[in-house]
Amino acid sequence: MTSEAKAVAAPQHKRHLKNYLLDKSYQLRYTAVIVLISAALTTGLGFLVVSKAREATRTIEPGLALLDEETAVRVKEDLRASDRNILLAIAGFGVVFCVAMMGYGIVITHKVAGPLFKLSTYLNHIRDGKLGKVYDLRKGDQLHAFFSVFKEMHTALVKRTQDEVAALDKAIQAGEKASGDDAKACVEALRALRKQKEESLG
Repeated sequence: MTSEAKAVAAPQHKRHLKNYLLDKSYQLRYTAVIVLISAALTTGLGFLVVSKAREATRTIEPGLALLDEETAVRVKEDLRASDRNILLAIAGFGVVFCVAMMGYGIVITHKVAGPLFKLSTYLNHIRDGKLGKVYDLRKGDQLHAFFSVFKEMHTALVKRTQDEVAALDKAIQAGEKASGDDAKACVEALRALRKQKEESLG
C-alpha cells in the first residue's frame, strides 16, 4: 500500500490557544505589523472625526450668545459631552478593532505555520529513516500545492523502499538455497538490511 492510500485525514486533536502559536517569531512579528497598521489607520480616522466634531462645536458656540445664559451653558455642555463621547467611541472601536486584527493575524499565520510545522516533522522523520504515514493538511490550511509535491516525493521514496525490500527478499531466498558459511553470513547481512528498510516504512 502506498503512502497516498495511507494519507487519510489526520487524527483530531483538541484545540488550545497555545497550539495556534507554532512559530512565535514569525506569527507574532506578522501580527504586530497588522495591529500597528490597524492602530495607525484608526488613530488617523479618529483624529479626523474628532477634529471635525470640535470644529462644528466651535462654529456653533458663537451663536449661543443669542440664547439665555442657562440654555447656552446647557447647550455648550451637551456639545462638549458629545465631543467626548465621539472620542471615547472611536477609542473603544480602535481597541476592539486592534484586538480583532490580532486574533485574525494569529489565526491566518497559523494556517501557514501549521503546514510548515507538519512538513518539518515529516522531514525529520525521513532524516531518521522513518517514512511512516503522511496525513493531509486541513481544509483551511495554506500551502496545499507545495505539500502535494512533498507527498509525491514521499510516495516515490516509499515505493522505492518497498521495491528494495522485495529485491532483498529474493536475494535472501537465493542465499538460503546456497551453502557454506559465507552464504549464511550474506543472508544475515541481507536480513538485517531488509529489516532496516521495512522498519522505515512503519
